[in-house]
Amino acid sequence: MGMAAGQARLLSITSRMSDNELRAQLINNDKMRLATKSAQVSEAYTNALNNAQLMFTNYDKENNTSYKELTFNSLTAYNQYNNQYAISNSAGQLLVSETDAKNFEKSTDLASFLKCYGLEETTTYFDNLSKYSGVSYYTTNDLGEAVSIDKSNGVVYNTGSLAEDKNGVSHNIQVDSGYSPETLQNMYEGKDGYDSYNTIKSSEYYYNYQSALSNFSTAEEAYTTKAAEIMNKLYDTVKVDGKNLSTINSEMNASTDIEAVKKYLEMIKAAIDGTGSYGNKVKNQLTGFSKNDESVNSYFEAMKTLVTDGLNNERTINSGLKCTTDGNQITYNDGDQDVFVLNKSGASWTAQLYKTSKDENGNEKWVLEETKYQVTKNSDGTLSFTNGLTGEDEITYTGIPEPEKKDLLSLDYTMPDSYTFKETTQLDIDDLKYIGQHVIDSLSNTLKYTFDIKREEYQKAWTINNNGDIEFKEDANHNKIDIPEYTAYKDAAAKLYETIFGNTMPTNFDENQWSSLADINAINQLGQNFNPNTTKATEFEKIKQAKVLDAIMNTYGEPNYDWIDTSNKNASYNENGSAKAQWYTNLYNKMTTSGYKALQDGLASSAEWIQFAFESGLVCLEQVDANNNWNTTTYTNCSDITEQTNNAALTKAEAEYNAAMAKIENKDKRYDLELKNIDTEHNSLQTEYDSIKTAIDKNIERTFKIYS
Repeated sequence: MGMAAGQARLLSITSRMSDNELRAQLINNDKMRLATKSAQVSEAYTNALNNAQLMFTNYDKENNTSYKELTFNSLTAYNQYNNQYAISNSAGQLLVSETDAKNFEKSTDLASFLKCYGLEETTTYFDNLSKYSGVSYYTTNDLGEAVSIDKSNGVVYNTGSLAEDKNGVSHNIQVDSGYSPETLQNMYEGKDGYDSYNTIKSSEYYYNYQSALSNFSTAEEAYTTKAAEIMNKLYDTVKVDGKNLSTINSEMNASTDIEAVKKYLEMIKAAIDGTGSYGNKVKNQLTGFSKNDESVNSYFEAMKTLVTDGLNNERTINSGLKCTTDGNQITYNDGDQDVFVLNKSGASWTAQLYKTSKDENGNEKWVLEETKYQVTKNSDGTLSFTNGLTGEDEITYTGIPEPEKKDLLSLDYTMPDSYTFKETTQLDIDDLKYIGQHVIDSLSNTLKYTFDIKREEYQKAWTINNNGDIEFKEDANHNKIDIPEYTAYKDAAAKLYETIFGNTMPTNFDENQWSSLADINAINQLGQNFNPNTTKATEFEKIKQAKVLDAIMNTYGEPNYDWIDTSNKNASYNENGSAKAQWYTNLYNKMTTSGYKALQDGLASSAEWIQFAFESGLVCLEQVDANNNWNTTTYTNCSDITEQTNNAALTKAEAEYNAAMAKIENKDKRYDLELKNIDTEHNSLQTEYDSIKTAIDKNIERTFKIYS
């Protein structure tokens, strides 16, 4: 090869070697970029592994759990089975949704705030009262007898007392409130112009009334107790042959001689009848009423008749017989337990006696006592029934009117509406003791508490002098001294009267009317009579309303109010209404006490924002405890907030990592192969370069030697 050709080849090899070096440098740069890319892919994968999402735990009725991405909305949304949470900012203000803030701002109170969420507090109590309105019920007449009223004007309530009707049947006594269930509900809740029950009960005028009433009741009870004590003293002053009625009763019951028992009955009769030197002392001492008082005379006459009949072996039955007819058969019922059945045969009558009782089903049954009675007609036109026996077994009924036909063609008989007949039979010593015991018990148990409050013996202090007469105590001015119990009773009555009517109790307001001040219905009538001023009349009407509601609740129990969710009746009616009401009550109270700030809807639904807010300390977590109090806690200590890896995102990141790393590895291998090829070519070129350069160097050396 010529020198020129060698030089040209050497330049070509040098150019290729430089090109290979440039290519190798470029490939090495690409490999460095692959390393950077590999680090980035690894970092992305590592971040995916470390990227755990905050989750919030929800519960259902069976306490099963489910998880939802933590946001402000998921944390604070109502769920009756969840714990209640909220968040507050660094200023202590409660962060609330835009909806909660608007509801709070347009509400005037808690009730209106709750209504924004469909919550309504109601009860079925008053609806159920309809079954007690417009019904028949029993009240008492002027004689204290139970009488039936066909239909009430309003809801009736119990008085807690019983009374017998004219047939001796006991009934529960009720009062017609005069108010419908709807009106009672309005009165209780304070609607339709009424003050609510709780408003009235907490008012000053009601407190004053209750205080005056309580003092009056206490004073009245103390005075009544004192009056009973005074009655005992008066009772003990009644003596026959030096013995009071208690002693007579004791000795009579201890006696075993029937004649001695009869003498004790005579002594009781003498005391009652006021015969001889006793005059009217019993009546005067025990009651203080006039001896001409009709009711007192009737009572003592009845007592005397019991004793007189007992001494005569008789029992007087007053207008007790009821007569029903069926052709020639007539049935008498004495209103007690005796039933006579008369059968007419020709011109004569026969009688049978039955005793009545009740079977196991409560139905009346008749048991035949005697097969037949002899029926005789007396000179006065009445009939007598005799069983035909003698001695202690003989029983005779006298004074029974003879039935008369209504008319000649009628089979029915008529009887007078009222009459008296007597049952005569031989009484033994126990029968006589029973009569005496009954009369004395009646005097001691009934008359002791039947007294005329206006009588001085119950108002003034007195003693019994040596003559057995009452002697009143006097002050220095010879004025009779009131007993303390009467003074306290009188003062309490005056105070109660003034509290009710706003006026001083008039002097003509009779002492016997004082007790009516404690009767709400009687007061209403007194209010009409005494025309209280307008303010007091209005206050009293409200007091009466509260008292009527008290009576209704004492009879049927108190109303039970519960919250219903009208926004979702199918899911939560009568189920979660109360829980929802408590939830939003807690929220309302916290907004009221701590203040609030509305959180934008966008932030409220952002998981990134709340996680950042918690981690950076911008907000605090608030939780309601079992007592519905708010307490501050941290989200890391909250059992309902957990961290959870996003498996889907992790799987995606892993796939992306694997794909990227495979691509990087493939490129890296290709780059290594290219570098290897370049290195092989470079070595070959280097060898050729060295060989040509050596040949050229030798040629130059030989040339210099030739021409040197």
